[in-house]
Amino acid sequence: MHDHIEDSKIWADDLLGREDDAVLLYNFIVNRMQERKAAGRSGSYVMNIDAEWGQGKSFFLERFYEQVIALNHPAVFINAWRDDFSDDPFTSVLSEFSIYIDEFANKDEKTKGRIAKTLEVVKKNAGKIMWVGVKGATGKLIEKAIGEAKGELVELLAESGSLISEVADAGSKAFADAATSSIDEFANKQIEEFNSAKRSIVNFENSFGEIIKMLEADGKQMPFFIFVDELDRCRPTYAILMLERIKHLFDVENVVFLIATDTDQLAEAIKAVYGQGFGSRKYLGRFFNRPYVLPAPNRYKLVEAILGRYSFDLAKLFVPFGLSDKIEVIVMMSEHYELDIRQLEHVIDVLASIATTWSEPIPLDLLTILPLIIGVLEKQSLSTYAQKMELFTRENKSAAQLTFPIRLSKLGNSLSISTWASNYFNYASKGSLQKSIGYISDILSNNSGSDPILMEIYRRIEEEYDLRGREKPCLVSEYVDIIQSMRSFSVN
Repeated sequence: MHDHIEDSKIWADDLLGREDDAVLLYNFIVNRMQERKAAGRSGSYVMNIDAEWGQGKSFFLERFYEQVIALNHPAVFINAWRDDFSDDPFTSVLSEFSIYIDEFANKDEKTKGRIAKTLEVVKKNAGKIMWVGVKGATGKLIEKAIGEAKGELVELLAESGSLISEVADAGSKAFADAATSSIDEFANKQIEEFNSAKRSIVNFENSFGEIIKMLEADGKQMPFFIFVDELDRCRPTYAILMLERIKHLFDVENVVFLIATDTDQLAEAIKAVYGQGFGSRKYLGRFFNRPYVLPAPNRYKLVEAILGRYSFDLAKLFVPFGLSDKIEVIVMMSEHYELDIRQLEHVIDVLASIATTWSEPIPLDLLTILPLIIGVLEKQSLSTYAQKMELFTRENKSAAQLTFPIRLSKLGNSLSISTWASNYFNYASKGSLQKSIGYISDILSNNSGSDPILMEIYRRIEEEYDLRGREKPCLVSEYVDIIQSMRSFSVN
């Protein structure tokens, strides 16, 4: 894997070029772990695989997981969002680790027995750690028991249902003495449990580390990879606890965590817990040794991949003047209208929904319908010609309107989408195909067919006239209504 992926089947459906990222990241991790070992640096290594929604994080992590397994590394995969129904993510990580060890096929039965025995020690100490967590954040309770007023601690005892019902009405020194004695007993018990939990954490890490060493001795390649996906989709409190657990409980030699997040989204979610003024990105940074930002995928490959989900028949789309690469046309429009990955998928989903139900004998005009889909999804009013043209004359960040390169010198070898849409909407709005044909014919007879755009639109409307009948309205004039009707089938 240092120069290429040996098992090409794993990445056979890689349409976003993520295999190259896997090669780079694998080489980095293996080399970095060797460097850390040579420098005497211990503990686990945690990486944040950062990318926006829709850029292939889950695909990347799943295939990377399969690849390291194929390369004889021990590895587990955790879908954090699937498991966030539980109170403690520690359970999820430990469960996947336990499953891996239980399924581990050793050649050496003696080693297998030792691993199984050590795993029981891991589980025993993990149980103590989880019990403390279940009882309600021991550290915080101790902080209250030692540092806050006794009146507040009486309330804490009331929450736990302990003793208060017996002394609540005393109202005397006897009440104060009883409360003080109960509080001291409660605090001592919590401190004892806290110290026990600390010992369990040390024992857990030592036992966990012993299993890693046994796996290595049995021929497994190091490091041990733990993949965590969908953390940014979890409840903020669960996501925070997952990171805390990884930092404090799995700081073990030769263990690498790869945690996939949309870091911006996760940072905002954390602010919902700690407040908008909280430095959530800095807070997240303390959990990771290094981020790795997945490069934005090749947009052409991305469009191709999204269309592939629908088995989209591109023959249902029309483009004028030899713009044969319809995917490139979609890419150019998505870039001009500055669609992010989620918006692009939504637009293509609506287009695919229309194409699926399209029974007309003439293809959809791509240059007009795609911007109209964008406008409808933006909840713009598009009932008038002027409103539609505001969409088609929209400029990009460089203050330029959208044009497509074509091989036609009469048009300066470029086609403006606003010019195409303006003419098409104008000539298609005459009420019927027969009236549109008559209107264009009169214009052509006066200018001897010197306007290439007019001629192209005439051929398009004439074809529709021949296939659909003279009294039908031109389909492009109905696109907005068609798009609105298809929104019920689209993704959220």
